[in-house]
Amino acid sequence: MHGNDEENKSICFGDTRLRIVADDIHRVYIWVQNSGLYCIRMEPYCAESCYDSEMRYVGKGPVGYYELLSEVTVVAEKLQKCGFIKNKFGKSVPIIIHDLEYPWYIIKATKTANPGGEANAFLAAMKALGITD
Repeated sequence: MHGNDEENKSICFGDTRLRIVADDIHRVYIWVQNSGLYCIRMEPYCAESCYDSEMRYVGKGPVGYYELLSEVTVVAEKLQKCGFIKNKFGKSVPIIIHDLEYPWYIIKATKTANPGGEANAFLAAMKALGITD
């Protein structure tokens, strides 16, 4: 934490409450507004539309989450493509997009974030574990 409680605010994304320094909260709110995300909450109950015939989750997570994930993925992909990661660490390093679980959209984001195949070993391990096809 920086400063006192009056300088800090919190923002909620679904059931998660984040503490953010006052200067940063303004940037987050502007990004949310500019992205057209006016209501970040859990998606409505979707027993049929959020699961496929084998009961694998195919929804997109909390409202706004997929859009934020897409932005993070674009940034990660650009860092790989321009060589920043390789130059910074002196070798090719995968960017693994992580969450508490690995639904389809996290796997897709990790694939996209590593256009040169940097995450192939991770993706192969996920496939061997039966987490992805």
